[in-house]
Amino acid sequence: MKDISKEAINKKQLCADICCELEEKLLKKLSRLTADLYKEMEALEAAVAGAEHLKDIEECAKYYRNPVLMQMEKTRAIADEIENNVGEKYWPYPTYGDLLFSVR
Repeated sequence: MKDISKEAINKKQLCADICCELEEKLLKKLSRLTADLYKEMEALEAAVAGAEHLKDIEECAKYYRNPVLMQMEKTRAIADEIENNVGEKYWPYPTYGDLLFSVR
């Protein structure tokens, strides 16, 4: 998406009186969200790694229910926001609708 937005900005800038504000804001937003997603993915990996030493199944299940599930929800919220700001044509993964309606 970044390349496409940058290309659109470059084309619009050829004509001085065309506003590129929308593309610039979207590009900045997606860049920030991508950085946030990377940070949250690292935190999720660390949370999952924290369960490696747990031997008791109940303790392990409780650990996954609390810090891991909470981190998964934070990570997913950012990914969902990114998906909502990227056109379906450019989204490299199946959407929730694709998954939901492709199951038979």
